[in-house]
Amino acid sequence: MTEKGKIQNKIRHGEGGRLMKRSAFVLFLIGCLVLAASLFVMAWEDDASAADAGEPSLGLPSANMDVENLVPLSIVEEIALWKAKNLWGQVTPGEPIACCDEEGDIVAYMWPFGIGKEPFPNYEQIMQGVREGRRLVKAVHITSFNRESAGEQGAGSPDLERRHRETDVPTPYPSESDLSGGTVPRPPAELEAPSFQEAFKMARKKELGIGEYGTIYVSARYDRYPIPLYSHYLCPYYTMGDLAQEKANKILGTSTSLNRYYFLGRRGQYFEFVSGESKVSIHAYSLEVKPIKPVGRAEATDEQLEDMWQDWIRITERVNMGKGG
Repeated sequence: MTEKGKIQNKIRHGEGGRLMKRSAFVLFLIGCLVLAASLFVMAWEDDASAADAGEPSLGLPSANMDVENLVPLSIVEEIALWKAKNLWGQVTPGEPIACCDEEGDIVAYMWPFGIGKEPFPNYEQIMQGVREGRRLVKAVHITSFNRESAGEQGAGSPDLERRHRETDVPTPYPSESDLSGGTVPRPPAELEAPSFQEAFKMARKKELGIGEYGTIYVSARYDRYPIPLYSHYLCPYYTMGDLAQEKANKILGTSTSLNRYYFLGRRGQYFEFVSGESKVSIHAYSLEVKPIKPVGRAEATDEQLEDMWQDWIRITERVNMGKGG
């Protein structure tokens, strides 16, 4: 037998053969896991599609507009559009979402933008992408759990979903070019396992609308800095609003409507749902039921008010320069 024949025979009947059999088994096992996850997602999509059919939009919250130092909505819109174009280029504005303080008075607007989209998608269209992202996140976790159960390494740890849910709360870091001390929430943090990390990041990107949407928070009163916050993804109204309403319906035992959206700072954002005389407030990220409490905001000094006013002047000038005016 020639040397080549000996090598072929060894591969066919020896260690090479066992390696090929082992590889085939691994591929078969992975295929089964992927198929199981796909079937689960398909079944869940069918259930979700049935539940989504005819589902009404969340509805926009209201706020008391009878306040001092009110900024005209036209100016708020110009600032939001100017900032969005600086961040993302071609954008299309959606409907502004009124945010109130603990007294129910208007304090800011969350202004969503579609990046490279025209026209801005309606609520149902946006939610299709959000829900698809949620299903992908769930499928990634199911596949990761099955891989871990099968003895593969690097599938992730049981607390990964909890830790990533916590990253929904914006973690600020200094803006590169913002006025008024604005901040940019970091995108979801990376995970340890490379394969799981990439799959999870792609699913979360779809769920949050990263790369498709952005949000500019603009103050509605001159006694606040112009841009307190902006994010490179959808605001909680879209990513968490339907889940919050679902919880409110269960708590109050009836169908509810969105009444207020409280903005008490980056981490102090709440939905308030009402049904008749009953109401419930739910944290916009954790979905915990929490009463709205006064934050005890100190009254601004004359120096601080002057600084805020100068910030409004500077940003208005920049907006006008951007318009060529």
